[in-house]
Amino acid sequence: DSTGDWSSDVCSSDLGQVLWDLYGLRLGEKIGVFEIMDHGCDREKLDRRTAMSLVEHVVLLANRKSMKDLLRDELRSTIESMQQVLGAAKTNAQTSHNLRNITEYLKLSISPLRLNKALKGMEYIDTLPVNTAESGLAEKGWYFLLGMISLSKFRSQKRTQAGATDDLKVAASFFRLQLQFTAEHWETWYRLAQCFDSELEEDVMWSTDKLNGDQAPLISEQRSAIHCYRSEEHTSELQSPVLS
Repeated sequence: DSTGDWSSDVCSSDLGQVLWDLYGLRLGEKIGVFEIMDHGCDREKLDRRTAMSLVEHVVLLANRKSMKDLLRDELRSTIESMQQVLGAAKTNAQTSHNLRNITEYLKLSISPLRLNKALKGMEYIDTLPVNTAESGLAEKGWYFLLGMISLSKFRSQKRTQAGATDDLKVAASFFRLQLQFTAEHWETWYRLAQCFDSELEEDVMWSTDKLNGDQAPLISEQRSAIHCYRSEEHTSELQSPVLS
């Protein structure tokens, strides 16, 4: 029912019960004071159309939780199951154009003039509007949420030695995907910058090999982080009247 108030605990509980009975998915063990019951129903395979219809409500529920709690919550496994069904976003001329320009932007040299223009809101990345099924997911913050889960997984690890940074790479790929559709979303730029900062920190914390040898990857990570931070500053200034 698209007209229902799915933000209420009653409707969330009803939806949660249906999802558990039909697909074995949980929005949480308990929503408000309502517990999910096991009715022993035969389960169906979640289809893409249903997963698409659930995105807005699931993002709403996820945003109510701290990322620390979400990583331990059953809702996270539901999000991951939904993404498996939704699959990779299809590319078209517009998304390819946007990704290419964002990638080239992150490679630009750092200049005082360009930084000054960004602070004054005078610099823009040439991106095109996208109207696809996936753009609806991006507008609801789906790819941003997936990026935040992967970034938080990495940052929650207690690292005592060098290790894999796969979660960082996954997070960065989702943040880039979000930006292909919503380049003005300032927090995506900020979180992408944190990915580059974490990669840089990981590269220099456990070994001096790159500092003493091939510094090109370090310079690239630092440059990309700076560009993301100044884009975050620019877009947050543009959005500040709305946010206030």
